[in-house]
Amino acid sequence: MRLIFGPNKVLKQKSEPFSDEEFGEEVDLLAQSMLKIMKGFGGVGLAAIQLGLPKRILVGEADGEEFVLINPEITEISDEEVSFEEGCLSFPMQSYGIKLPSEISVFFRDTDGSKAEKNFSGLAARIIQHEIDHLNGITILDKISPFKRSLYVKKMKKTMKKYNRAKKILGDLNVAR
Repeated sequence: MRLIFGPNKVLKQKSEPFSDEEFGEEVDLLAQSMLKIMKGFGGVGLAAIQLGLPKRILVGEADGEEFVLINPEITEISDEEVSFEEGCLSFPMQSYGIKLPSEISVFFRDTDGSKAEKNFSGLAARIIQHEIDHLNGITILDKISPFKRSLYVKKMKKTMKKYNRAKKILGDLNVAR
């Protein structure tokens, strides 16, 4: 598994739910791997689609507590919305002011398949809403103005040109040895 950087068509895919038969040790191992990758990149949340796996699982950590939500569905949102500078592992070194409900209730399943419903607030609520957006094919770029989006895409194209040029030079150097 590797982290997918946007803009990328993969991140626009809607993720599929886990069936009852899929729960067990493999889902737990997936969740642990996702948490490791998330922490390795210095993140606080990660959806499986960001690793190229279109399945409805997200992981996160807020206030020192890790969480894994499978097939999450937001069942209730608060009227109060909070604006916050939000970033995303798939769109590195970018942050945008995003307004989201401050509290949510979520129905989900654990890695063993058991069902639960829990209320989340603060950072945990923000992480979960961000990652559920990923599971639905919605990225942070969909939440910003067209102007800001075009600036980001332009910047990424320029960065990728430099990267590909450097990669070619390094490849040529390896061949010359």
